[in-house]
Amino acid sequence: MNRINALLFLGLFTICSCQYDDNPKSYSNKVHSGIVPSYFKEDLALMPEAIASYANRYRCFYFVTFLDTVSVDSVIHKNSNRILQTLDSARIHIDSTNFRIDIQGNYKETQEKLYYKSKIFPTSQANIFLIATTWVKDKKRFETYANQMDSLLITIKLHKP
Repeated sequence: MNRINALLFLGLFTICSCQYDDNPKSYSNKVHSGIVPSYFKEDLALMPEAIASYANRYRCFYFVTFLDTVSVDSVIHKNSNRILQTLDSARIHIDSTNFRIDIQGNYKETQEKLYYKSKIFPTSQANIFLIATTWVKDKKRFETYANQMDSLLITIKLHKP
């Protein structure tokens, strides 16, 4: 009987611990605010210099924002190169009108397929940009989370100085 109760408890605990509510959560810092899915947790280990850093490691879904100082002419190039340094081969799409970059490629160390979406936000200070980047591992996850990746970037609002 104790064994059955233990198995029932373990099963119920597993089911309940894997559920998330559908309500996204908002975040805010000194530079900007935005909305992340409820299943994201703050993850400062992703990028030490990040202003905002969230992940769901189980889903292999990540999101960071950080500031970069660079001229307006080279901000897209510099951000693309930052991502491309980690990849062996890549396909890149740049929308310079909307400051959007989409990159997919193979991670150098494991050859896993990675899918990145990045948006660049000019701040009120000259040559300082907020860079927001989200990424997932493998094509199936990309197909599942592509809309949520876009939503992460769309919901960002810069604070006025």
